[in-house]
Amino acid sequence: MIKKSQLSKTSTFVISRSIRSYCESPRESWVMKWPGQAILCISQTYWTANIHQVIKNGLEDEKMITSVINSSLTHSYEYLGNTVWLVTTPLTDCCYRTLFGALHLHLGGAPEGPARHWED
Repeated sequence: MIKKSQLSKTSTFVISRSIRSYCESPRESWVMKWPGQAILCISQTYWTANIHQVIKNGLEDEKMITSVINSSLTHSYEYLGNTVWLVTTPLTDCCYRTLFGALHLHLGGAPEGPARHWED
């Protein structure tokens, strides 16, 4: 049985090797060489560093465009909620697409319903 300390040492070793490889390889080939946990860790690290750089340099000159199907919007850098805990179902995906399209057409949207994850 693997001990927690061995698992931690192995993860640290793999992630440190994969971060060095990230700087030396094209991303397309790098992703195929490393385990998912390392890919997520390194990708999030670089994404966070890039976002911090953009914020440090000022957001006025930076515009991020988001696109879904045939709709595009300028990202407003608003809080998106705790999406890690959101269960994505076909209905959730349909709601995202519908609301995004409505915003693209300047119609707005106000999703609501009986779905709750707590007891009253």
